[in-house]
Amino acid sequence: RCSRRETGRHGKMVVNALQTMYRTFVEPFYLYCITVWGHSINSETDELIKLQNKTLRILFSCYRTEDAWRYTNNKIMPLKQLYKHEVAKFCYKHQNNMLPNTFVKDNMPNKQNDYLATQQYHLRDTHNNRYTHERHTTTIIAKFTQIWNDLPDDIREIG
Repeated sequence: RCSRRETGRHGKMVVNALQTMYRTFVEPFYLYCITVWGHSINSETDELIKLQNKTLRILFSCYRTEDAWRYTNNKIMPLKQLYKHEVAKFCYKHQNNMLPNTFVKDNMPNKQNDYLATQQYHLRDTHNNRYTHERHTTTIIAKFTQIWNDLPDDIREIG
């Protein structure tokens, strides 16, 4: 059971202020290089997920993790969702040529249309703004490709 922080009575902080504190002081530590290490989060028993849950329980003075997440009102993302969000932003920057060319050349997947043109494949169901990756690529590139291609077409075409 959580303490009654949503009312702001008796000098206790309101939920919005606690969410702001989390997003200001805790979330930046999770965001640091999450596009590199985020693919390694496997299950709910991962140490980082446990740490995030514990942080929320302490912040909202809750005994149960479910209660703490209820207080976030969907304004704080779980680590897996945060990773997908950051990768989607990163791929968006790549799609719109906002990343340095030397980085893109060595580390990012190919855009499907360019890849198909160089390989001279003619497919009936080609979708714009999809990525492909070579068979022997790093896990990061494979995950980037999967997350970007899982986004709806209308979101990928923004920009």
